[in-house]
Amino acid sequence: MRNLLLAGVSLGVIVPFAAQAQQQPAPPVAAPTPTPAPAADQGGVQDIIVTAAKREQNLQNVPISVTAVSEERLQTLNVTSTANISAVAPGIVFVPAPNPNVVQFVVRGVGTFAFADTLEQSVGVAIDGVPLGRVAGAVVDAVDISRIEVLRGPQGTLFGKSATAGLISIVNNKPNLHTTSFTGRALYGENEELRVQGTVNVPLIQDVLALRVSGWDFSRDGYLNAPKQPDGNIGDFHNMGVRARLAWQATPTLRFDASAEISSNWNDGTTTTTRSYLANDFLSYKGGPTIAQINASMGIVPGPNNRTIGVELQGIGGHVKPQFYQFEGNLDLGAVTLTSLTAYRRVKSDQIADYDYSASQANSYRTYQNYRSTTTQLTQELRLANAGNQKFQYTLGLFYYDLNVPQSSIEQDTLNVPTFPPPYYARGRQIQVTMNTKNYAAFADTNLRLGKFNLLAGARLSREESTGTFNRVSPQYAAGANGQDLSIFLPGSTAVGFPPYFVATSVKYTDFSWKVGGQYHVTSDVMAYVTASRAYKGPGFNFSNDLTASTFALNNAVVKQEIAHSYEVGVRAQLFDHTLTLNASAYRSPFDNFQITAGIPNALGGLTYTIINAGQIVAKGVEGDFSWHPRGALHGFSLDGNFAYNDTKYTDFANAPCFSGQTVAAAPTDTPGICAPIAIGSGATKQSVNGQRTVGSPEWQINLFGGYEHPVTDGLSAFLRTHWFHQTSIQYGVGANPGTLVGGYDTVDLSVGIRDRDDRWKLSVIGKNILDQMYTVRAVTSNPGLVQIIPYEAQSSWALALDVKF
Repeated sequence: MRNLLLAGVSLGVIVPFAAQAQQQPAPPVAAPTPTPAPAADQGGVQDIIVTAAKREQNLQNVPISVTAVSEERLQTLNVTSTANISAVAPGIVFVPAPNPNVVQFVVRGVGTFAFADTLEQSVGVAIDGVPLGRVAGAVVDAVDISRIEVLRGPQGTLFGKSATAGLISIVNNKPNLHTTSFTGRALYGENEELRVQGTVNVPLIQDVLALRVSGWDFSRDGYLNAPKQPDGNIGDFHNMGVRARLAWQATPTLRFDASAEISSNWNDGTTTTTRSYLANDFLSYKGGPTIAQINASMGIVPGPNNRTIGVELQGIGGHVKPQFYQFEGNLDLGAVTLTSLTAYRRVKSDQIADYDYSASQANSYRTYQNYRSTTTQLTQELRLANAGNQKFQYTLGLFYYDLNVPQSSIEQDTLNVPTFPPPYYARGRQIQVTMNTKNYAAFADTNLRLGKFNLLAGARLSREESTGTFNRVSPQYAAGANGQDLSIFLPGSTAVGFPPYFVATSVKYTDFSWKVGGQYHVTSDVMAYVTASRAYKGPGFNFSNDLTASTFALNNAVVKQEIAHSYEVGVRAQLFDHTLTLNASAYRSPFDNFQITAGIPNALGGLTYTIINAGQIVAKGVEGDFSWHPRGALHGFSLDGNFAYNDTKYTDFANAPCFSGQTVAAAPTDTPGICAPIAIGSGATKQSVNGQRTVGSPEWQINLFGGYEHPVTDGLSAFLRTHWFHQTSIQYGVGANPGTLVGGYDTVDLSVGIRDRDDRWKLSVIGKNILDQMYTVRAVTSNPGLVQIIPYEAQSSWALALDVKF
C-alpha cells in the first residue's frame, strides 16, 4: 500500500494534491455566513475562502498547507469538538489526558507533551483570530462556526509563538445585519447522548445593528465500567454554554463586532484504565495486597481491551469554565483596512482524581489528586492590510500579549493502616505555581505579484518576558474543600523525599522569525509554491511537582526556547471544469531545543517527571488531498479524501530517559535504544533515541469521504455519506517502549437521511465506528503500571439528528 501511495505522490509533481476542499463556500471575515445552494444541486467543487494569511483568499491560492472544514461536514460525521478534528483533517492527532489542561494537539508528528502550565504548546489554537496562550479550554464545542482551518507547519510570522508545528484556527459566524434567521440541531444517541443547540440572528436596526446568540447543551452517560461508583460507570460529561455577538455598522466604512462567550464543561473523572502492571508495585505496604490483587478482586483484567476502572472516591471529576470576550473594529480606508482586535480570556479548571487503587482494603493505598488553575490572558492586535487585488499586498501589525497562570495541585496517598500513628498514615504535597508572560511583537506579511510569479516574504520581531514561582508546601486544602471524604486528607503531612521548597525565576528573550517563498501560477487553475520559514516557541519553566534544589541549580528551572525551521513545496490544481481538485505538499522541518516532558526512574522505584530540551527532531513527510464532485450522469455523487505520510524522528537526543523496566547495559554507551549508566558505577541512566519516532507520531493517516444525494420528490432529497479513517501505530513514550506503543486502527462512519431541497430541515441517522473497532488514544507509564485512555469513539454508536434552518 505504501508503494502505491508514494507512486501517487510522485505523480503529484505534475498533478498534485494538499488542502481539503469543502462543499460550501466560507464567508468573508466581516460578513455573515451565506446560505449556499446544496452542493448536489450545483455540482463541481466550490471555492473555499480562508483567512490563513489574515486576509480573505481562495484556498487554492494560499501558499501553505491548510485544510478548511465546514460546519456541515462536522455535523454530518457528528464531529462535535476540536478533539475529533483528526477525523477530517490529515496530519493532526489529538491526544487526550485525565487532566484537560495537559491534552495535546500533534501536527506533523510534533506536539508538546508537558505536564505543566508553565510551557506553551507547539500547536497553536486561535479563536476568531485570537491565539490562546494555553491549551486549557482549547477543546471547544463546534457550535455556529463558519469553518475550522488547520494550518500545518510553522506559522510564526502572522500568529506568533506557540505555533511552531501548526495552528488550529476556529472561525465563528458573525452577525448578519440584513436577515433574521434561526438554525438549530437536536441529536439523541446511545448512552443517553443528547445534544441541543440553536442560533438566532436578529437585525435590531436594519443594515446597522444586529445580534446573534447561540446556546448549547451537550451531555452523555459514562461508557467505562466502574463497579465502585454509584451508577456503575465513568466517562459522563455535560457541556453547556452561550455566545452572544453584536455587530454595529457605524458608518459605511466602519464596523464594530463585540462578542462574549461563557461555557461550563463537567466530567465525572479520569478515563484511564490499566493496560499492564509494573514489576515494582511499591504502592502496597508490607504484607498488604498488591494493586494487581486489589484490581483482580473487582474483576479487572488489565490489557488493551480493559474497560473497567477500580476508582472508589465519590464525586470525582472536573469542571472547566472558559470565558471569552472580544471586541473588533474594522475601518475601510479605501486602499487599506485598519483592524483593531482586543480580547480577554479566562479559563478556570478544577479537577479531582482518584486512581485505580482501593482504600477499602487493609494495608492498601488510596491516591488522591486535586488540580486547580485559573488562566487569564489579554491580547491586543492592530493591523493594516491593503485590498487583495493590488499588485503588492501586505499585512502589517503590532501585537501585545499578557498571560497569567496561577495554578495549584495537591497529591496525597493514604495508607489504610488505622493503628499506625498519623505520620505514617498519609503523605502528600501541595504545589503552588505562578507564571506571568508578556510578549510584544511587530509583524509583516507581503506578496509581490510579477506576472505569473509571486514573491512572498514575512517577518516578526518579538520580545518576551516571563517570571515564575514554585512553592511546594504541606497540603492546605484537599477533598474536604470539595465536599469529599475528609479521611483522605491529613494536614501537615509531607510526601517522602519532597520537602517544602520555594524558588523564583525569570527569563527574557528576543526573537526574529521570518518566512520567504515564491508562487508560480502555471495556469489560472494550477499553482505551485515553495517556502522557507523560521518560528519559535517561547521559553518556559520546569516546575514539575518533583522539582528539587539540584534540578533547579542546573538552569534556574528555565526550559530553553524551541526553534523551528521549515522548508515546504506544494502544488494545487483544479481540473475538468472545477469538478476535480488535486493538491499536494512535501516538507522538512528541523526543531532545535525541542521541549518535552519525560519520566525518569527515581530511587523509590517510580518515575520522576521532568521537562527537558531534546537536542533536535526532524519532521518530514508528504500530505495530499483531493475532491471530486462530478456533473452530468454522476451528478449528486462526491468523493473526497486526504492523507498524511509522516516520518518525524529524534535526530539529536542522546540524553533521553530510559523507560521503566528497560534493560540497563553494564557500561556507558551512546548506541541508540540502549539504556546505560551515565558513568561506570552510577545508578543514573540515560539512552540515545536518535532515529526513533517522536511521541504521538503515526506514519500514516488516511481519510476517505463518499457521498451521494438524489431527489426522491420535487421537494425532498435522500442522501448517504460514508467516511473511512485509517491510522497506523503510535508511540506515546520517549524511546522504543513496547508498553506505550499503541496499534493502528480503521474506523467507518455512516450518515443517511432525508432533507428538504430548500435546506430548511434535515433528518439524519448517524453511525460512528459502525464496525465497532476497539482502539486506544494514549498509553503512559503511571503507577501501578501502564495506563491507557480508551475514547468513547472506540465503540460503535448510533444517533438520530434533526437540523432546522429558517
